[in-house]
Amino acid sequence: MFDDLIRQLQDFDPNARRTAIIALGKTKNASALRPLAEVVLKDSDPELRDLARKAGIYIRRETGLEAEPTAPRRRIKQTGTLPQATTPEPDFNPRRRGVTFMQEQADDREINPRLQPEEMPTDGKGPVRGKTYRVPPAAVSRAHAYTEAALTDHTDGRKSRAMKNLTEALSLNPNLINDDYYNNVAAIVTGLSNMEAMASIVNPAQRDRFIDEEKQVEKKRVVDAHLSTVRQTTGTDFYFELAIYCLIMVVGPVIIGILLIQGIGGFLNIVVTTSAANPEVGTSEEMIATLQGLVNGFSLGSLLLIGFGSLLTGLMSFFIQMGLVHFLATSVFNGMATLRHLLTTVLRFYNRLLPIIFAVIGFGILIGFFTVGSLVVFCPVIILVLLTLFVLFRTGGKIGEAYGFGGVIGSLTLFLSSILLSLILGVIGAFVLQATGLALESLIDLGSLTLPPTS
Repeated sequence: MFDDLIRQLQDFDPNARRTAIIALGKTKNASALRPLAEVVLKDSDPELRDLARKAGIYIRRETGLEAEPTAPRRRIKQTGTLPQATTPEPDFNPRRRGVTFMQEQADDREINPRLQPEEMPTDGKGPVRGKTYRVPPAAVSRAHAYTEAALTDHTDGRKSRAMKNLTEALSLNPNLINDDYYNNVAAIVTGLSNMEAMASIVNPAQRDRFIDEEKQVEKKRVVDAHLSTVRQTTGTDFYFELAIYCLIMVVGPVIIGILLIQGIGGFLNIVVTTSAANPEVGTSEEMIATLQGLVNGFSLGSLLLIGFGSLLTGLMSFFIQMGLVHFLATSVFNGMATLRHLLTTVLRFYNRLLPIIFAVIGFGILIGFFTVGSLVVFCPVIILVLLTLFVLFRTGGKIGEAYGFGGVIGSLTLFLSSILLSLILGVIGAFVLQATGLALESLIDLGSLTLPPTS
């Protein structure tokens, strides 16, 4: 971290260099003195040179390399002219002066009466530079917290929020207009000079314009980051997740079928054994024999057919619903993503949850056969219901994540697509039933026709 700050002193961006200088001052590390001295000698920005000088003075004092002066470093020449003020020494310790990080120890106006307070264009509103205001200690502390929050927001790329925190800090403690640390933070956030930065905070029109512009910048940054993630989803990613999904949808039902057949076979054997041991217990031997024949008639091949049937049904419903989701997300809710990115995102989520769901179903089958009539059998059912609700909720979240509009809109999109899917399946089902009825009616009519007699 320290080395990164040293390298940041060479950054082309003055705001980045300003941030590094302030951070190095806070470290109180004597190793920063030489790099700060280089800034004082070579930096093109006079404000940054002065800031680096103050940071070096503060580090030397805190590390004991330079003793704290016991008297003001000022000399008044008795020449009959106005006294000349030397540059006051700064105070870099935030604990020594409440919220200030860099504050001059005295005001040159005490020596040179011709120096007047510098006022900013505030349209008659806001604090005046050079004027002292009475501020309760609690407000000073809160203002300091808002200032620190503004610097953190700037580091995190939330400049609009940082501007709001700076405004709140200045409203709590108007004396911050004279505070070097606050002025430097304002300059870092706005990218302007200290005076221009303070003017943009005090002036409501400039402040609102800055907040609106930064909100647009932040929104564009989020959109660009989302689109970058969307573009990173390749065809290889999609086909890999699709292959895993197909494997799970075939193997899962096959395993469930094996457990179900074995459980039914074992249950029938227990019934037959019980009937042989207790002849008075009435059982339908014909029905038991029929069930055993059905169970024994299942082979691995027939189970694989069931698995592939499950796969085809799952793929058809999945692709139809995701197509509806993509249509709604892009045309109604202005989502930004490709269909491939949506399919990959949802499939990746399903591939993590489907094995757990099949495991719960298999566990429930085993418990059902071993604890017939017991309430324990409801435990897997409850778990399965909760898992289903979780999958539905998280699927909405994944849809929102894929399109960048949040889980609430994603869940709404999933809900609307489910309604459309139900309507489509209903229409298809009604058409199939109608077609089947017409076909049967035609067959009946054909059967009723009499053939002509043959000669």
